[in-house]
This record gives sequence, structure tokens and C-alpha cells, in this order.
Amino acid sequence: MLAEAHVTARAAQATNAPTEFQPPPRLAGEEAAIPKGLANLGNTCYLGSILQCLAQTQNFTLELAGHDRRLGRIGHELNGILTKLRSMGQDQPSVAAVLGELAGRYRWYESKSQQDAHELLRTLLGAVADELEAPEDQESLQQVVHKSFKGQICEAILCWSCRQITLRHEEFLDLSLDVAAGEDDPGPLGLHGWVMKPLQDKTLQEEDQAMAPEEAEEPKPVADEFDSAALEVQLERVPGRRIALGLDWADAQQHGCKVLRRIMHGSMVDTWNKRQSPDRRVCPGLLLLSVNGKEDHDEMLQALKDDQRLLLRFATADAVAARGSSVNANGFRVVLARDSKVSWGLQLERSALEAGLVVVAHVLPDSILDAWNLRCQSSGKRNAVVRAGDRVLDVNGYDDVEEMSGSLTDLSKRKIVLHMERGEAKKASPQADTPDEDSDSTFVIELQPISPGAESNWGFQLEGAAEVRNILDGSPLAMWNIVSRSRGEEHLCVEAGDTLVDVSALDTPPTSGSQTFKLRRSKERQAAVRAMRTTVSGAASPGMPNVRPSPELENKRKCMLEAAGACEAAMPTALAQVFAAAPRAAATLADCLRNLGSVEALEENFAPIYNCVRCGGTDKSSRCFASKRAWLNPPLPPVVPVQLKRFHGQQGSYHKSKTKIKTTSTLDLSILMLTEAEQRELQPFTAPESKLPACSPHESSIYELYAVCAHLGGSMERGHYVAFVNTGPSLEEEAWFLLDDARTTACQREDVLRVEAYIAFYRRPIAARSVG
Repeated sequence: MLAEAHVTARAAQATNAPTEFQPPPRLAGEEAAIPKGLANLGNTCYLGSILQCLAQTQNFTLELAGHDRRLGRIGHELNGILTKLRSMGQDQPSVAAVLGELAGRYRWYESKSQQDAHELLRTLLGAVADELEAPEDQESLQQVVHKSFKGQICEAILCWSCRQITLRHEEFLDLSLDVAAGEDDPGPLGLHGWVMKPLQDKTLQEEDQAMAPEEAEEPKPVADEFDSAALEVQLERVPGRRIALGLDWADAQQHGCKVLRRIMHGSMVDTWNKRQSPDRRVCPGLLLLSVNGKEDHDEMLQALKDDQRLLLRFATADAVAARGSSVNANGFRVVLARDSKVSWGLQLERSALEAGLVVVAHVLPDSILDAWNLRCQSSGKRNAVVRAGDRVLDVNGYDDVEEMSGSLTDLSKRKIVLHMERGEAKKASPQADTPDEDSDSTFVIELQPISPGAESNWGFQLEGAAEVRNILDGSPLAMWNIVSRSRGEEHLCVEAGDTLVDVSALDTPPTSGSQTFKLRRSKERQAAVRAMRTTVSGAASPGMPNVRPSPELENKRKCMLEAAGACEAAMPTALAQVFAAAPRAAATLADCLRNLGSVEALEENFAPIYNCVRCGGTDKSSRCFASKRAWLNPPLPPVVPVQLKRFHGQQGSYHKSKTKIKTTSTLDLSILMLTEAEQRELQPFTAPESKLPACSPHESSIYELYAVCAHLGGSMERGHYVAFVNTGPSLEEEAWFLLDDARTTACQREDVLRVEAYIAFYRRPIAARSVG
């Protein structure tokens, strides 16, 4: 919802226009000064990174310092630490005082847990005025924040019934942008593409989920039955807490597996059992199959002793015996399901099709089949992993080649069942998934060159011939790790214990160009990667909400489409063009900004939710369907923080989207503003007293990047925040630094742009003063 895309500040009584960016005077040589770091006092990196970005927001720091006598407790400590961060003195600032004042007013900051940096930014800016009681003090300090950050969004709401526009204005202190992908075939007036297709009713849903008669009669392979019956247990040791795992093993083995004799009271497994249903509990007599994908006895025991994350698989003795008696060693079954029209990820060999065979040529990365393979690898079901060269014997029970290939390419099918036969895997690349060197054991990194004159070192510190012992701060390797963690790709980070496969690659100097390195993970990291893939899932893709189809809901959908069609047919051309801007797939921050102004349909479960003042009535029965678009209202603020919505809630935790959004050095806000020609065309459809905002030809809309707050890690609770700041007055005279808690490292703008930003801070360049 667009209403969630920005901060709504309290309405300001004053109408002062915001001032342009004016860097404060600095002492001679201060531009080259190294900024000060902030020590981490225990999960305070979220606070330190935001303070570093605010310290470079020079308009705000000057205004705050000029109102020091009126500031409250939080404002006073905020001003103090920002002043120290920008000063040339030797004193080392600390976040302790400002954190203490925040915790005194907002109780959730009392704990030592990680917090959201974006929420903290809003809290700090709001607290500057909110903590004061006198109205005149609140109004004065509101202006301190507003002069730097306050902007306004104009929302134009088109009623589908009367086809008239109502305007609504809301203030913002930052822009919050979605990173979800756009739709290939969106509907009209902001409707989703899936709305245009009939809903699957209960009968069709049951028919689609049920197996075909021929398929139902086909017995499942024993190996598939065994995988379904296996019990998986996910455990994680908490650092600093010594809680026993609680597994006691019998002396004798069965079918080559260790046998569980008893479970200790108060242990990790005992706690697991208390949270599970009776059929999911670990009980004595079960056989241990694997630990973090390892089936060797010594490796399993070592993993049980050392690994932080554990994925244990158990089965009954009868199930293990049945698997051992199976004669169908090469045959296996694959079950794939999807909610939208996306490819299964299976590419077939054309030459094999001509010969009457369906053979896998390639598995597309990040596809549904690729996700199936990852789940199988992480849970120890490697016999069900689909590889290049495997043969498809039948699809949904049909073994005709044309019907099989047609079913695999039919986008209307939501579920397919493949009966596969193991074939010879193709070795298409050095990273092919082979038994001795799979995607869990090896990985490839590409390090970027460093600037001429810098220390000539890629950043590897080796122990022995090829084992990584340490990573040099500020090196290309250290920057690679930061970029990978900012994308939630921690499995691509290089850590101590990893091994270089080809040490000769280090002979290439870092100033000559980018260089690739192949590494082999340590056994502990291989197990951690497999366990992590089973506990962390990706963001839910946009599509149909989780509603149960019914005839009533289908009738509502049809009525809504009729209303949309009638409105679209009766709209003038100028109005239709404006309300046809659908969200696009986002690759850059500018794309996300453009999508902020895309059309959004106002409905809920195909029911109208908008009360149109012109159509009359405010009760629920008189609500109308409507569409909404938004533009920025001039004048624009001097500073615009832009937050990307990278976190999504799932099962009580916040996971991170891995969608890559490229941060740009400059940002043109004119893409979110009406031109004067568009304003003239739309004005006749608005109320006489309302006026649509138009971009002023005398106001610069180009902003430059000066700070970035980046989140490193795959989830909000376990991540780490760092800041990148430009201490120079502009991009022409820039001096970029990475601030990682107390560590300060010089870097290049190219390094900053490779990082996945969580909050990007933009300001008007100095040259814009003469234009504004």
C-alpha cells in the first residue's frame, strides 16, 4: 500500500520553504580527515550506523546545534554525539548516553537485542520535538527536522463510478520503497494480473491436487515412502548457553545406524519434543540417518559435538529395512508445485526429444526445480536431486513423449509429478554438482581491483599452503564479504578455514583488474550451509492472496472487473494514460522510486473500500472501487533518505529479500513528479478548489548519494549494520569511508554502489543552490 510507503509527520503550522544543501565551514584539511568510529556496546550497530549517516547530514546537524538550548534529553544527547563525530578533536564519542535516553522513553530499547535501523531513524527524528511539552518548543524543533527532511506526497484517487479525482496530501520524512518484482501482464487501473483470470473453485482445486487414476494406481517407490516417513529435527545452539543435546545411544547398531536409547530431561531434544505433535517427537528406538547431510558415523558424531546448527534425520527400524530391500535404486520421484505462471526450471535436450526420450539438459538457477534440489541436498535426500542427464520416464502418469514435454511447458498446471531415472550427469562447468565436489563444498568469488597506490594485496592471509587464516581489513576480499552479506548471501563469504583451490591466482596483482578465486569450504561450513538452506526461506512472491476460492468470491471478482471495464471505457484518453502506470520489475533504486507512483487499485477481497465524497454517502454500503496514484509535491526537501523494504515477516521472524537493487550515485526525483502539461490535462477532473502539483522548471530534482546504511546478514534479528559515508562536500570532491562499529576504512564509491543498501541518503548537490 502506498500509505505505508512513507512517514506521515504531524502537520506543520509554518509554511517555510526548505533550504538548499549548504555544507558547513570546515577547517583547512578537514575534508581529508578520517571519520570517527563508534564502539559496539552489544547489538548497538543499528544505532551507530544511523548516527554516522546523520552526522554527514549537514543541514540537520547545523539546525540541531543552533537550537541546543531548547532540546530535550534525547535531542541534547543526539546533538552532542553528532557534534563529536564531526569535530576534529581527539575525544572518542560513545552511543551510551543517547541509547540510555532512548531506553528511558521507549522501553524496547532497554534490551540488548538487535533493532531495525529504519525504525530508529524515524524514532530519533520524531523524538527531537515529541519529548518536549511546550507547544512553542515542539513547533520550533519540528522545523529543525522539517527544514532538512520534510516533503509532501500528493495522492490522486480516481473513483470508478464518477471518474473524478480527489486529492489527498501527506507529509513524509523519508521514502520507503517496495523491492517486489513487477507483473508481466498487469490488469487495468492497478489491478493485479491474476485478478483477470477465474478463481479455481473447490472442485477444480481438489481435482488438480488429486493424482490421476493411472497415477494413483502406480505404487510409490520405496525410497520415496522412506523419505516421507523420515523425521527431521532442527536444533540450534545459542552461543553462551550450555544446554546438553540430550541424546543417549545404544551400544549396538541396527542396519548400520546408531539407535537412540533415551532422551535426557531438560535437554535441547526434550525441549523440541514438548513443542511438537506426538507424531513429530523423537522417541527411543529411532535410528539416526544423518546429521547436517553427513552419513558417516565419525562425521555425524563430530557434527553433533561442534556444529551450531543441526539438522538430524531419524527413521524407524522397519522403514530402514524396507529401504534396504528396495531394488529400484535408479528410479525416483519428483513432486513440484507452484502458485503462479513461472517455469518449472527444467530444460530438455533437443536431440534426445528427436530420439523419443525426455532427458534433462539443465536446471535453471533460482527455479522451482532448483529449490527442490536444494531441499533434497540439505535434508540428505541426494538420491532425489535432479541433475543434467537424468531421464524423465513419465509426467503425471503419462509416458508419451509429446504429452510429457507438453505438460512440462504448460503454464496452467499447478502441480506435476515426475518419475525419473538416473542418468549420466553432464559436467558443463567446474561448479557442476558431483559427489565429491558439490555446491555445498566449493564456491567461486570475483574480487574487484583496488585503486592505484593502495596496498597491493587481495586480502588473503594463508596458513600453510592454501588454508585461509585471516582476512585483511579494507582489502578487496573484506569488501566482497560485506557485499555478499548485504545481499543475504552469507554462503558466498570467505571465512577462516576455507581453502584456496588454485593458489596461483594470487599472483595476479590487485591493480590489474578483477580476479576470480575458487575456494573449498571447511566441513563445518558445508554443514552450516546445508542447515541454513532448510531454516531460511525466501520472500513470498507476489500473487494471489491466501483466500479460499468460492462461488461468492468469484462473483465479487466478476463484478469488480465489470466496474473496472466500465470505468476504463468511459475515461477520457488523458485520464486513462495517467492511470495505466503499472509497477515494473525493479533492478535499480530509481525503478523502485518509479513504482512508488504506480497505480494501485483500492479493493479488499474484490470488495470496494473507498468512500467517494462526490458519489455521496460514507457508510459501508455506498463504498466505491477506486484507483490511486501519487506524485511528489514541490518544493522538494534538501535531504531524502530512501529505505528499501528488504525484510518480510514469516513464522515470527523477519527474513531478508535477496532481490538485488542497484544503488545509483544520483537520483532524479522528477520521475515521481507531474509535468506542467500533465497537470493541465488532469486539472479538469479534480475539484475546483484542488490543484495538482507540477514540477517547477526552476527547481532541481537531481540528488546525489552521500551516505548508506547497509544491513549484513539474512535476517533482522541476527544481522549487522554498517555505514558508508562521503565526508567530502560533493561527489566531485568525495572521500568515502566504511564505518563498521569502531573500525574506519577508506573505500571507493564503486564499493558503496556494489553493496545492497537498506537506507540510502541523498542530498541536493552544491550546484543546485543557484538553481533553487
